[in-house]
Amino acid sequence: MIRRLFTHNQAQPDTPIRDASGARRTTQDLRASAVMSLFIIAGLLVAACGAPAPTPTSPPLEPFSARRESGEGFVVEWSGNTRGHEPGQTSLFELTITNETEQNWQGRFCLELLHKDSPQPGVSTLETRPFELEPGVGFSTSIEARMPQALDPGAYGLSLVVRRPGGPMVDVVPIQVGDTSEGYGAATQADMDAAAEACPPLAGEAIELPRPGAALVLPIHILAHVGEPGQQLSARLIWDDGTELVQSYTTLEDPEGGGLLVDSLDWTMETQPPEPPTQPATLTLRNEAGDSLAEVEVTVLSPEDPDTARIDLYWALGELLESEQRRVLDTGDLPATSLEELLWGPPPRNLAGFGTAIPTPEEVLSYPGREDDWGVRVRLRSLTIENGVATADFSKEMRAYGGGSARVQMIRDQVSQTLMQFQEPAIDQVKIAVDGETEGILQP
Repeated sequence: MIRRLFTHNQAQPDTPIRDASGARRTTQDLRASAVMSLFIIAGLLVAACGAPAPTPTSPPLEPFSARRESGEGFVVEWSGNTRGHEPGQTSLFELTITNETEQNWQGRFCLELLHKDSPQPGVSTLETRPFELEPGVGFSTSIEARMPQALDPGAYGLSLVVRRPGGPMVDVVPIQVGDTSEGYGAATQADMDAAAEACPPLAGEAIELPRPGAALVLPIHILAHVGEPGQQLSARLIWDDGTELVQSYTTLEDPEGGGLLVDSLDWTMETQPPEPPTQPATLTLRNEAGDSLAEVEVTVLSPEDPDTARIDLYWALGELLESEQRRVLDTGDLPATSLEELLWGPPPRNLAGFGTAIPTPEEVLSYPGREDDWGVRVRLRSLTIENGVATADFSKEMRAYGGGSARVQMIRDQVSQTLMQFQEPAIDQVKIAVDGETEGILQP
């Protein structure tokens, strides 16, 4: 119809006519007016029929990222979004797990959704996978987690549980599913416990150190998540030939909950202790009732074993510095091994009265400036030796020394004297770093 009208007007002579107002106009004027009207009508039709309907704007995704680190160098990093999740749809999360220890790790991670609809949170498992990491190795993975179809819009807790020898590491992030303004609130201990319980534990994971199958030399260093704070426990080491070593301990309070044992096991006799030949042995932790809480099988080397070496460790004896000779596993890096031994403290219940200025686990756990990402003891992050200068970098827990010029000097002396005993490579100077920083650390 529009085309036919336009053709008809083009066929008429250009003669003057009058419009409805009486004004004198030509057919050329009318044709121009008609064309303009057609464009206006077409524009209105497009606006009415072809324009897309307005869509509501989606809320921002609000990305999150979190990092957790155990006291022994096990690092977990994960990220995702706190919004933009819908029932029955898939959400993407990124996870990186790194083993910065010197031992193999076997573990499992669980991604879970916490429902806060009762005093005890309900748990929906979104993803669970086992993993195994060699020393110094990490892996990254993407987790495509499908939200439950019947999920109601609202606020939930997204929990990541990483099971590794030494107990679970639990992290909870509040998220929102669907169109909601609800808030989940801060994660509670009940949330953490429910998340950990829903992720199956590993066999024998209560003992973080020593590792299963490890070759060790007395003293044996123990880090275990067992019992309750303040509980009396015993550590019993039984060699295959029947030789037995037993000591009692009082547990500390584990930041992850429950009891924590961080100590060393060794003979305390004044006379010559037994020296069984190299052989397998079983370490068992028991409560006062004699019930076994955890155990691990290891190999204990004889002091005369060719895979051992002698070192000197330097301890505080009053205001003086005294040395102790000790046999250690010869790892090929005796300076680093010596510092690791130094960080575990003097022999347990030593009759010589040796002490240490380096912060103990008790001091690290009770330090007023302790931060959430601190471990339970001071660790050696790295040791580099270049041109006779050794730089020992310790973990941030070293800051729990508490100050005082005498203590600062004693820490420096213990570290320096322990390192400067070595001649290959020769060490003439020692620098101390804390968490990578050398300036402004260990101040009185």
